Amino acid sequence: MSIKTKIIIILVLVCFSFGPLYAEKNIRIATFNCEFLARDKVHKKFGVDERTAIDLWRQAGYREQVLNLSKNSEDLWGQPDDKEQVSDLIREFNEDLWSQPGYREQTLNFNKKIVGYLWEQSAYREKKFNEAVHAVAGFVKTIDADILVLTELGPMEDFRTLIDSLVSQGAGFSYNALCDSYDSMGQHIGILSNIEFEVQRYGEKNKEKIVIPGRKFYQTELADPWEKDIGINMGMHIRFEMNRKSVHLFAVQLKSQVTVDIEEEARKSAQASIVRRNYLPFIDAGDYVIVVGDLNDGRGEPVVKKIRGLDDIYPDLIQTGCLDYFKESEYDQGWTYYGDGGRQQIDHILISRNIKADCKKDGVETSVIPQEEPLVSDHRPLIVDLRF
Repeated sequence: MSIKTKIIIILVLVCFSFGPLYAEKNIRIATFNCEFLARDKVHKKFGVDERTAIDLWRQAGYREQVLNLSKNSEDLWGQPDDKEQVSDLIREFNEDLWSQPGYREQTLNFNKKIVGYLWEQSAYREKKFNEAVHAVAGFVKTIDADILVLTELGPMEDFRTLIDSLVSQGAGFSYNALCDSYDSMGQHIGILSNIEFEVQRYGEKNKEKIVIPGRKFYQTELADPWEKDIGINMGMHIRFEMNRKSVHLFAVQLKSQVTVDIEEEARKSAQASIVRRNYLPFIDAGDYVIVVGDLNDGRGEPVVKKIRGLDDIYPDLIQTGCLDYFKESEYDQGWTYYGDGGRQQIDHILISRNIKADCKKDGVETSVIPQEEPLVSDHRPLIVDLRF
């Protein structure tokens, strides 16, 4: 065997031993809530439930149509030549009508029926869904992540439409997966990646599901003798290689809480415990662990603290949303959602301590991309760059 051949064999063995080349370089992980990017729920993205009549009147075509109807009735006033006077009369008449609560309610309800009828037409719904997908894909490509966790997606058909739109806009991903969902709204979590990964499936043979497994009991009232149990409605577990180690990434979305309710708090706390229970064995094994997604709770709230492990004796996760990991010039950007409670960070990327330990000094950097287009989402993406 020649020396040249021996050198080639040694190089090949080294490459296999140390894993793929990308593992030694930077890796960008991101999460983004696409807000109702599903065919059967996309009307919510257009604000139909709460802002139907307002949205209608904002449309120039709709307003123009109503004005034209008013102009066509000018002959009824018997003054066809005095258009200015007629317009003033119509304006006063309309203002008087709109000042009556009954008339306003009746008109708003009528407008809602019109819009409801439109959304019942499959062609109209498909058109609006494609508009939303195109807008979301156009923004998602700017995130430029190696692994991207997307929440509030529809089923596989809808996910495929998003993937196709990304490809058409020059932003394809090599690998993808969608979780199985038990969510009452039919929402899913999807992962897009340029790094090869293995989806972990759980359940009986030939009935495996892409889920985060397990159930946990919780009490519906503080002194209630009855108990319920719950699992993770939307979640998935993938494994890939990074920096010569196995990485276990858990993507999860927890249900938003509209009101302060003891049962709801207990339910979310139970789900947080299930997430914690699933990743701890990999912490013990010395693997990397990452928990990503929309947890619908703030950095210091009980659910996030429980997932991190701040209330037990086992190793905890690092909160990359803390300002320690942002550039000083971006301290005011550390939020991912703007709602009734003001600016909040409810989308999270939590990492195990050994990831930070193996990164370069200041090798964990967090950022948020500003996003204010309602058709894209009411969230902003959270990004973590890891440099080994």
